[in-house]
Amino acid sequence: MLSFDSMIRSHLDRANRYIAELRADIARERVVIEHALDAGYPSVVAESMLHALEGALRIFEKHRGLILDELERQPSE
Repeated sequence: MLSFDSMIRSHLDRANRYIAELRADIARERVVIEHALDAGYPSVVAESMLHALEGALRIFEKHRGLILDELERQPSE
């Protein structure tokens, strides 16, 4: 069975991974928007996706902060 510390660290690893993936997705979506605008196409759908990705990033960054706070509260083993 996992210790509480191991479980929290596993959550931190997953949060960090999701944050990295979201940052990469955001960068790609910005390129999509730029290309759409350059080509004269509407970018409303891509901009909506960008806002959704940015919202998810903020949520995961907040979640990671909660995990880090929990790790700081744990007594050293």
